[in-house]
Amino acid sequence: MKKRLILNGLGTVNDITFGNVLVYKNSVALQIYNITEDDLPLEYERLDRAIEESKEQIIELKKTVDSSICNILDMHIIMLYDKLILDEVKEFTSENLKNIEYAYSEVMDKYSKKIASVPNASLADRFSDIDDIKNRVLSTLLKASTVEKHSIPKGTVIVAKNITPTDVLQFIHKGVYGFIIETGGTTSHAAILTRAYSVPSIFGVHNITNLCKTDDKVIVNSYESSLIINPDSNDLGNYKSIKENVLKEKKEYEYLAKEDAITLDNTKIKILANIDLPEESENVLSYGASGVGLYRTEFLYLYTDNTNEPILPTEEVQFEAYKRIALNLGDADFVIRTLDLGGDKVLPTIDESFIKDENPFLGWRAIRFCLANKDIFKTQLRAILRASVYSDISIMLPMVNFTSEIVATKEYMEECKEELLKEGMSFSNNIKFGVLIETPAAALTLDSLAKHVDFFSIGSNDLIQYTLACDRTNERVNYLYDPLHMSVMRLLKSIVDSASEYNRPLTLCGELAGSAEYIPVLLGLGLRSLSMSSVSIPMIKKIIRSLKLEDSEILVKDILETETLAEAQKLLNNFLKEKLPFIKKA
Repeated sequence: MKKRLILNGLGTVNDITFGNVLVYKNSVALQIYNITEDDLPLEYERLDRAIEESKEQIIELKKTVDSSICNILDMHIIMLYDKLILDEVKEFTSENLKNIEYAYSEVMDKYSKKIASVPNASLADRFSDIDDIKNRVLSTLLKASTVEKHSIPKGTVIVAKNITPTDVLQFIHKGVYGFIIETGGTTSHAAILTRAYSVPSIFGVHNITNLCKTDDKVIVNSYESSLIINPDSNDLGNYKSIKENVLKEKKEYEYLAKEDAITLDNTKIKILANIDLPEESENVLSYGASGVGLYRTEFLYLYTDNTNEPILPTEEVQFEAYKRIALNLGDADFVIRTLDLGGDKVLPTIDESFIKDENPFLGWRAIRFCLANKDIFKTQLRAILRASVYSDISIMLPMVNFTSEIVATKEYMEECKEELLKEGMSFSNNIKFGVLIETPAAALTLDSLAKHVDFFSIGSNDLIQYTLACDRTNERVNYLYDPLHMSVMRLLKSIVDSASEYNRPLTLCGELAGSAEYIPVLLGLGLRSLSMSSVSIPMIKKIIRSLKLEDSEILVKDILETETLAEAQKLLNNFLKEKLPFIKKA
């Protein structure tokens, strides 16, 4: 009898599936041989031809996928033509007199390792994109295939050490039931694609390729981030029960999402959505959101459609994106966060100035980067101004610590208005300005910031890690990252009280807003507006409609009087067990 194993990882979809394992090895057999200097022109020509053929393959693949996925594939085309990489490949070939396949593999491996070694989960996950491009070009040079052409049996679950976005797309089109991947996290492009296509998947499952083999049975419980290799009859019975509950829960939440988020004691909580892509705005209102509380514009910079200008999107590209969202939202809220490059987000051309930043989260990022790159910033501001005639757009500045940063931005904005007037272009003069409170420095100086802005938002992800001096992406210390820490609780309460005192609307963005177990805490702290991923909205609305503000306020009062995290966590878990038994404990 085959050994039964229960393993854990990082689930990407709230769903569960059952199938047969196919262990997939996506390596390309590579030959290494010597060449002469006379061979160099032919080798260079072979590379150029392979790049062109690879581009055509990606263009064909784009015809089969949703428009939101095309952004990722467009980024692959951009990287195919990266001049720095291609020049380095040809230089390597010339200096070592080895075949072009070997040179290309060596250079791409160097960049892949560089990206993977960065101590930041979101950035490290990008290495799969480089592997994808490398395998495609090598396969073209060798006339090989990166994905086996034989048909995939129905019910297949792919198990692999790592997997590229292209592989994911091709396997999905072959009808696979799920993915279990040894490496990567929920921010990798492969994971993003599994979410986009609602394919139950688990990433970061240590040593999975050695713990199972092809044709093993497997239950993929992406809902609970776990899996069972060679499940027994009891496991299969539980699988069917969980699957039914998941489907029932989805239908219930989708129905409830259309209702307002009103507490049992009749207080309405505003629910907004966070989006990364213009395409997401098409479904925001159907999920029950009152609008967009955070549009992260850096996705336009990381994966631009403009393949002739691989680094930065033009004003026109940005304008069309903002206009599209504005038209989709109509009169609903639309908050655009200005460019927040740096930290865990870098330009696609592997910009050394970002990678070598000793402390990227504390370095040259967000508003600091924008004010130091006036042309880039003004291009975005001009695009936002032009789109403002289509809806009531608000601008939110990230990582602000000084009032001077707000003043400088407004000066840039006035310059943009003057330029647009001279060009005969229309814009709104009613754009509201806000700042994202992400540092203790900003939180402690809200009185000064309030004089220059119309609203505040809390960036909970960064605020917590900066308050606790704890990198949430560092697996050695991320156990310290806890919203219930007394310093975080007191700081959040201070922000809420100050925003109320200075009569500035306040919204909490970030993962905390969509974390079911912390909703009672947020309401008890006094927050009345939350912005989160669209898929979280139905559950969060159900929770809010199950709570009394009075109970949440008593909970927070008790937590603020505790001395240890364990005491605070016990109070919250007891509250959840009594008031919200349908959600998991914190």
